[in-house]
Amino acid sequence: MDVLNTVLPYLMLAGLVAVIAVAVAAAKRLVAIADQIAKVDRGIALLTDRISAVETDLSRARITQEAAFAEHLRQVRADVKAVELQLGDNRENPEAIETAIRLVREGLESDEIITRTGLSQEVVESIVLFHGLR
Repeated sequence: MDVLNTVLPYLMLAGLVAVIAVAVAAAKRLVAIADQIAKVDRGIALLTDRISAVETDLSRARITQEAAFAEHLRQVRADVKAVELQLGDNRENPEAIETAIRLVREGLESDEIITRTGLSQEVVESIVLFHGLR
């Protein structure tokens, strides 16, 4: 029993040293894991910043494209309006055209057709050219 009483404190000390060694190893592993987590957090922060920058760029690009589209649409509408105004004087009444064709086929002169239909001389001459008696 004396041997046991003599060895027991050394065994307890050895066990305590072993527990401390395991705790130190675990602490080192936890520090390594904490470092990895910190690296991941920095990476996430960097990606978040980059995503935010991309979103900002996309928003600016969308605004620019919308403005360019609106300007292009405004220009197209203005061009269409200008063409409509130009054609407004030259568009002829379909009934007047049909009447002019009938009068040409009846043999009336251009001046008489212009008087009766109100069509321009150019239009009546074209009708005479295409629908006149040959």
